[in-house]
Amino acid sequence: MDRAILAGVLLLVLASVAGGQSASLTLTGYTLTPEVPMPGDTVTLKATLKNPNTSTVNINNIYFSAPGIDVSNSFYSSPGSLGAGDSAPFSFVFKAPSSDGLYPTEVQAATSAGGSARFPIPVRVDSRGLDILLEETPPLIPPEGAQLRVTVANPRPSGVTGVRLASQAPGVRFSPAEVYIGNLAAGNSSAVSLTAYAAEEGSRVLRFAAVFNNGDNPHRSETTAAASTESRPSMEVSVSNETRTIAQGESDLVFLADNRGASPLLNLQLSWEDPQGKIVPIGTSSRAFVERVERGRTASFPFRVSAASDLAQGVHSLNVTLLYTDSAGVQKTRSLRLGVFVGGTTQFDVALQDAGGGVLSLSIANTGLNPATSLVVRLPPQAGLQPRGSSSVALGNLNAGDYTTATFQATALSASTPETPEHTGGRGGRPGATGALRVELEYTDTTGARRTLPKEVQFNPAALAGAMGGPRGQSSREPPVNPLYPLAAIAAIGGLLLYKRRAIASRLRPPKPPSL
Repeated sequence: MDRAILAGVLLLVLASVAGGQSASLTLTGYTLTPEVPMPGDTVTLKATLKNPNTSTVNINNIYFSAPGIDVSNSFYSSPGSLGAGDSAPFSFVFKAPSSDGLYPTEVQAATSAGGSARFPIPVRVDSRGLDILLEETPPLIPPEGAQLRVTVANPRPSGVTGVRLASQAPGVRFSPAEVYIGNLAAGNSSAVSLTAYAAEEGSRVLRFAAVFNNGDNPHRSETTAAASTESRPSMEVSVSNETRTIAQGESDLVFLADNRGASPLLNLQLSWEDPQGKIVPIGTSSRAFVERVERGRTASFPFRVSAASDLAQGVHSLNVTLLYTDSAGVQKTRSLRLGVFVGGTTQFDVALQDAGGGVLSLSIANTGLNPATSLVVRLPPQAGLQPRGSSSVALGNLNAGDYTTATFQATALSASTPETPEHTGGRGGRPGATGALRVELEYTDTTGARRTLPKEVQFNPAALAGAMGGPRGQSSREPPVNPLYPLAAIAAIGGLLLYKRRAIASRLRPPKPPSL
C-alpha cells in the first residue's frame, strides 16, 4: 500500500483521561530510506507524531516492534512531552531481512496517562538489482574496434542513485571504461555507447557491471557477453531500422546479415527466440534460409510476428543464431542477443463528422495500442478545397482508445477556379463530385520518433457551402437554386392577390337589374 495512503488511514489516536481532558497523538507520516530495501540493507524509519490537542501531552515511551528483524535502536524511554499542535520525529534503524517479502512492523506509543496506540508500518524487501542489456555484439576488429550499445534498466519498484557502468575484458580496452549514469527512477533505463578495442584475434568474454546505491547501501549488478576478435569480419547481424520498433499486436521483424568478408557465404540459416515467450512468429517458424550472399551484400530474413499485449514498453532482447558456410567449406555459427524496442507506433481512424457553412469537422480516433503525443492534423494541398487560415490543427496527446475532433475553416473551389500546382494532385475532384479528402496525421510515438500517417476520407467539397447540421458524414447542402425561382414565386403570389382582390370586389358590387 502506498505510504501516503497508509499514513492517512492510520491516523490512530492515543487517548487517556487526565484532569477530565482527553490527550491524543496522531501519526502524520513516515519515510523509509531506502523506500524498498534489498536484503541486508540498512534501513532508517522516520515516523512523525503530532499533538493536535490544546494541552501538552507527556510521552512515556516510543517503541518500534519488528519481529524477526534486527533493529539497532528500537526504544525511546521518556522522550519528553509535546506541546499543543507540536510534532516530533522519531527514527529507528534496522537491517532488512535476507528474503524477499512484505514484513509487518509497527510503532507503539504510550503516554503518562496510561494510554497507548499502535501504528502498523509494512516493510517490503525486494532483491532485484539492475538489468544490463547488450543490444548486439559485433566482432572486435583490430585496430578499429567495434561500437557497443549497452542499456542499463531499473526493474525495481523504487529508484536508485549514483549508477555507474564499468566494462572490462582481458585483452580489450573500452572507451570510456566507466560511464556515470546518475539516478534511475523505477522502471526507467539509460543507454550507453562504448567502443571496444581488441589487441589481437581470439574469443573474449566482455564483463559489464552496474554499481548503484539503494539509499545509503552500495550494490553491484553484473552480466557477461561473448565476443570474437578477427582480423577480417565475415558476417554482421542486425535488425533493420524499419522494424527495430515492434508494436503490441502484429508487426514485421526483419533481420539483416551483412557479408563483410572477402568471398561469398553459403547456406545461411538464421533462427531466433524470445526467452520470455512474448514475441512469437505468425504463420511460420522462427527459422529462415538464404542460399548465397555475395561479399559486400546483405541477406534479409523477414518474419511476421505478434507481440503480447502485456509486453512492457522499452528494450526487449532476442536470442539470435546464424549458421553459414565460408569459402573454405567450414560451417560457422554466430550467437548473439539483439535488442528491439517495444511500443512505438499506433493507428488512427479518421471520419467526416460534419461539413457546411465553410466549416469542416473531422473525428480522429486512436485505434492502436499505444498513446500518441503532440498530435497534429493537417490538410495537405489538394484539388477542390482551399483552407481558410491555418491548414493544421494541434490536438496535443491522444491515448489509445480516445477520440477527438479537428475543425478547419475551408472553401470549396468553384469549377471555374483555375488549377494551380497548389490545388492539383488530390483526389477531391471538382465541387459537386464526391471524392477523397486527403488528411495527414503527425505525432510522436512512444520511442520519441516523429511520424506522419496519411489518411483519406470520402468527401464532397460542395457540402462546405451548405448549412451546418446535416446528417453525420453526409453533405448538408441542398441542390443549387435557380435564380429565376424567386421571381416566379413573386409573380405567382402577385397573381393570387390580384385574383382575390377581384373576387372580393365582385362580391361588393351591387347586382345588375335583370334585363327585360
